[in-house]
Amino acid sequence: MPTRSSRPAASSAGNKRAIAYHAAMITALWVVVLFMCLGVWLVLLVNMLRLDAVEKRLTSLEHQLSNNQVLNVLAPMIPTTPLGALPSAGATTTPPAGSPTNTAPTPTPTPTAGATTSPSGALDRGSLSPDGTKFAGYNDTVKGKIGIAVELVSTGKVKYIVLFSPFSESTGKGTPQEGNLSVRWKDNSTIEYDELVKQGSDWVKQTNTVKIYF
Repeated sequence: MPTRSSRPAASSAGNKRAIAYHAAMITALWVVVLFMCLGVWLVLLVNMLRLDAVEKRLTSLEHQLSNNQVLNVLAPMIPTTPLGALPSAGATTTPPAGSPTNTAPTPTPTPTAGATTSPSGALDRGSLSPDGTKFAGYNDTVKGKIGIAVELVSTGKVKYIVLFSPFSESTGKGTPQEGNLSVRWKDNSTIEYDELVKQGSDWVKQTNTVKIYF
């Protein structure tokens, strides 16, 4: 009888071809996938490089713009004449119009012993201290400082010693008794002064003393 051993051999060969075909297909598919992944990676890399270049360019432009703004701000302040340039011999410098000229300061006038107004005119009806360094009198002009003040003759600085209450005390300025009120020195550190004190509806003259320590 004829044998049937040829069919299994043929089937085995077909299976091998099928396996080889599937293996080839899987290999080809992996190759395609790898190439696609590589392509995507290359595209992302190129985009990242482009974005980095654009960002660097923008940063450079911002830096240039900020430098230009700083230069525009500083331009008016930069002198056009070189710092090292010196005026030529014989040249005269004319001060700009309206600029103050260098003049000697005006000395503060020293009041005489019988003066009743301070050197600056800020205090009145007062007198000069025995040592001639201070002038004590009434302050009738500076609001909130009405009362007794002392002006230093050397500097013209005014120090407020006794402040009067506007409701109950007065220097007498503008009243009929103004000429009867004055500020006097008992010594270089003691001041005697007159003031009007309100008692009921009347203003009564009162004399007080105060010591200073300067």
